[in-house]
Amino acid sequence: MRELMPGQAAVSPQPGEQPPVTARQFRAALSLPLILLGGLADLATARQAMSEGFDFVAMGRALLREPDLVNRYTAGTNSTSLCVHCNRCMPTIYSGTRCVLVNPELAPQR
Repeated sequence: MRELMPGQAAVSPQPGEQPPVTARQFRAALSLPLILLGGLADLATARQAMSEGFDFVAMGRALLREPDLVNRYTAGTNSTSLCVHCNRCMPTIYSGTRCVLVNPELAPQR
């Protein structure tokens, strides 16, 4: 767990770890809002995490890949992101963060 601002905390589950177990453990010990952060790419996981104790879910890379993803979740037209969590977007944080798989010609040169 890491503190975001006074009175807030975020939990980043490790790959393969089930967020609900983590949420229950933290929910039992804390009385502040919990945010699931990291690797979230489908609506079912978001709903499950919130039903198990998370107050919010945070999406980053998936929204870089598909900025309208939440709107599609709301409309019921999509339930899984195309983001593969490759982290190729990370080098772009200083030059206009973006998914380089959408426009490979804009990828930073190595």
